[in-house]
Amino acid sequence: MPVLSALPHRPGSESRKSGPKPSFPYDERFFRHVARSATSAAPEFLARVELGLRIGSLLDVGCGRGAWLQAWLDAGVPEVFGVDVPDLDQESLLIPRSAFAPHDIGLPFDLGRTFDLVVCLEVAEHLPPSRSQTLLENLARHGDHILFSAATPGQGGAHHVNERPLAHWADRFEALDFRCFDAIRPQLRQARRVEPWYRFNTLLFVRRGAPLPDLEGLPATERRPGEPLRDFASTWWKSRNALLRLLPSTWIHRLACLKHRWHDS
Repeated sequence: MPVLSALPHRPGSESRKSGPKPSFPYDERFFRHVARSATSAAPEFLARVELGLRIGSLLDVGCGRGAWLQAWLDAGVPEVFGVDVPDLDQESLLIPRSAFAPHDIGLPFDLGRTFDLVVCLEVAEHLPPSRSQTLLENLARHGDHILFSAATPGQGGAHHVNERPLAHWADRFEALDFRCFDAIRPQLRQARRVEPWYRFNTLLFVRRGAPLPDLEGLPATERRPGEPLRDFASTWWKSRNALLRLLPSTWIHRLACLKHRWHDS
């Protein structure tokens, strides 16, 4: 299994300090909620989405308990590995402990190898903006093909401190020499059992010069630098998010925490 090495920060780069502290800990209640969402969505997501890649190895950055990793294993991926915060109770993992490394994903790390696919789903919004570049560099360091989603403005959630339009992330990946392909969301239009944040936010990034996935119609889905990305969200989801954007962020955070408690009751 890979061995994680923490990397030093470059002079003048982001501070080693952990940044703004969340108003609640990323505790077991939070990770239970994430695991419930992933366990519900992942099987249908993977059944519907064709990536056009032969995936022999997969890395999930911000994997939580490993619900998505277990779904990839069930779908036939032979080797998976996950990285997430050291505070995560490893006894609660849904994958073997040998397939997990504890690390603050907003700090640089290197597993000493690359993977056929790197996955980071609905994680970036939980890191302060000062950590975004480091997160993306961690992803790029470990593979040429990246499946990525992050919360958009108004989506709301527990300690969402960095909600951005998808074009923001596409521009940042472009600066790392990755091409953006909007080939995933059209495949999920009718996937009602997939949570909206996965269905409406997921993009595929391919390092410039790397082999393209063998996916019919892929070139037509490429987003050119600076171009807007189509909004695939339903009318209901757009209306919901517009309403949430009117609320103070502290209210949205509290509502998300109440939702977690309600699910636990």
